Amino acid sequence: MLLVSCCTLFFGYVGSSLIWREIVQDISEAKLTPIDSIAVFLSANICRYIPGKVWQIGGLAYLAKGIGIPKTVSVFSAILGQVFALGAVSLLSLSAFFGSDSLVTPNPFIIVFTVFVGLTLSPFLLKWIVTKILPDHIENATIVLWEWNRFTLKWFGLYLLNWILYVFSFWVFCQSIGFNYSLLTLGPAFAGAYLLGYVAVFVPAGLGVREASLVVLLGSIMKPDEALLLAV
Repeated sequence: MLLVSCCTLFFGYVGSSLIWREIVQDISEAKLTPIDSIAVFLSANICRYIPGKVWQIGGLAYLAKGIGIPKTVSVFSAILGQVFALGAVSLLSLSAFFGSDSLVTPNPFIIVFTVFVGLTLSPFLLKWIVTKILPDHIENATIVLWEWNRFTLKWFGLYLLNWILYVFSFWVFCQSIGFNYSLLTLGPAFAGAYLLGYVAVFVPAGLGVREASLVVLLGSIMKPDEALLLAV
């Protein structure tokens, strides 16, 4: 089961690379092979362990330029990917915040309102970025300024499926070390911990914050020493 968990996680990473490729091809005339997209995206992904959250995007822009993807396209596609991935993980993590007994649990109504407002306003915000900011910084790149809005639901759906794969991998990992808890309980806690780790901007890849958040969110369903062991 541990091997199954690792393989599932690996395919999740490959999936995120291919979603990025899909975004690149949807917003531009650039073409990218699956192998190139996986190599570039996963190499740049290592940069997220540098504090600041921007180095992953910078690494992606640098490496993608080497295979013919203009910097403007790679940066914008990376930002779009972050927006939709965080939207997907936010939805998956809602029940963890609802069910946690922690004192740091946000008000559920605020969470629902924030997600609703975010999903409602994000297409307009992204369209404003495309039409108002990017045209002044395009470097020999053609970014499609029309019809791209119809792709937003596809991008969000793909990232939602991608995060379900990550959650399933975590659940299988828990089963492999003998923690027989429900997928519907462990999954949202994992997603919520990742989200809180990402919010900690100056912590490389959310290290420490993510693990502590996982312990807190799992504290209402398992023993503290089990939650700590699982996070470590």
